[in-house]
Amino acid sequence: MGAGAKRGVTVAIMKKLKRRNAVEPVIGHMKADGRLARNFLKGSRGMP
Repeated sequence: MGAGAKRGVTVAIMKKLKRRNAVEPVIGHMKADGRLARNFLKGSRGMP
C-alpha cells in the first residue's frame, strides 16, 4: 500500500466528495457577502 492510499472509499464516494469540495467554498463566499442569509420571516427561529 502506498502513501496516502484510502481503503474502503469507492469511486462513487470519491466523486461525491470531489463535488462537495467544489461547491462548499461557493456557499461560504455567498454567506460572507450577505447574499445567503436566513429568512427571518419564516417563523420565530428562521430557517432551520
